[in-house]
Amino acid sequence: MQPFRGIRYDPAKVNIGDVITPPYDIISPEQRDAFYEKSPYSAIRLILNRDEPGDTWVEKYERSRRALEEWLSTGVLIQDEKPAFYVYEQEFTWDGKRHSRMGFVGRGRLYEYEEGVVVPHERTLSRAKEDRLNLLRATGTHFGLIFMLYNDESLTVDGVLKEFASSRGPDYEAVDVFGVTNRVWVLQDEPLIEEIRGVMADKKLYIADGHHRYETSLAYRNEMREKHGEGPWDYTMMMFVNMKNPGLFILPTHRWVYNLPYADIDIMLDECMEFFEVHPLDMDHDGAYAELVKRGKHNFLVYDARYHILHLRDDKKDEALEHVGGPERSRAWKELDVSILHSLLFERYLGITQENIQDHVKYTRDRHEAIKKVDDGTYEAAFLMNPPTMDEFLAVASAGDRMPQKSTYFYPKLVTGFVFYRVYEGPFDGNGERTGHA
Repeated sequence: MQPFRGIRYDPAKVNIGDVITPPYDIISPEQRDAFYEKSPYSAIRLILNRDEPGDTWVEKYERSRRALEEWLSTGVLIQDEKPAFYVYEQEFTWDGKRHSRMGFVGRGRLYEYEEGVVVPHERTLSRAKEDRLNLLRATGTHFGLIFMLYNDESLTVDGVLKEFASSRGPDYEAVDVFGVTNRVWVLQDEPLIEEIRGVMADKKLYIADGHHRYETSLAYRNEMREKHGEGPWDYTMMMFVNMKNPGLFILPTHRWVYNLPYADIDIMLDECMEFFEVHPLDMDHDGAYAELVKRGKHNFLVYDARYHILHLRDDKKDEALEHVGGPERSRAWKELDVSILHSLLFERYLGITQENIQDHVKYTRDRHEAIKKVDDGTYEAAFLMNPPTMDEFLAVASAGDRMPQKSTYFYPKLVTGFVFYRVYEGPFDGNGERTGHA
């Protein structure tokens, strides 16, 4: 990875808290409208423009390009004169305790997955990649961060970043919509940059979040190479975090079920004893959830106005896993709680398949909301889960497998708006043609 001359908001002209947004893919239409109203310079106008009446397919991407050009010409956005790494810290509360996670933003070289340098863990959707590719063609700019993990038990880079950050105040500080405090320092000290690069030179990178952005960057790189050869498009903007960082959290994604195809929860509780122990719980929500957490892997908390813990039987585990996924799946994939939930509890006992899952399953990361919407009748039952561990994440990725959808939620999400990486300048004609590059 390398430092780069980032484009960022001029703090003398813009209140950074008014212009940052979450990643584009978790912004609802209502949130988008709120960000539009918050500031005429909000990053939402770059990453997720609204469709307007009479638009051609390209117009909303062109509006992003025009906004970028205007803000650069008027000094709302400035480009650093010297290459930099951007030290990024997030401070947040989880389960009543205060935590901090620090990493750095740089430009990382793009590799095909087959080269083994960058390792994915999720599958992507073509529609989302097409949208991001059109935006990248229009603006020649990477706006969002790709969240990369690397393994360094020595915590060497972490130490360098913390020492630098403690030497002075941040260049930016803002609280995002999730209540997370975000701080950014511009690091241009060449000896420190070279120390960081030396440690990172041989590191394998694991995509925690941003698979669509990474694959879009690859597609754009390949397009540009065909026209212009190698160039700045061979890189994209990445946030690098040590997977040994104590502030790195993977949250569970709980499931609701509704309009069940051919069975109900009582039938499932009876039939699933083929492979599961079923334990009724006479306790409140906090107590039931604490029991789930205490029991750990291969346990599920089911709520349908009653609480039950379902535990995959140790003496039936190997037999059960024969019904999880197909023969092409790795053992690491089969042992994931989310794989067991979908293949056994959902498909085998409730009739919810990959083909009809969108009609019967919804998702939430809020365990209290999970219970509330069963109590008010919105959904028939909630299935609460423990999150996958970092070891499970690594095992699946290292096996060359991809985790099921909605398996991982790295918290907190990285904010969009602190720094951008521009690789190409010039007008857009709908075919990716430009007149010059950055």
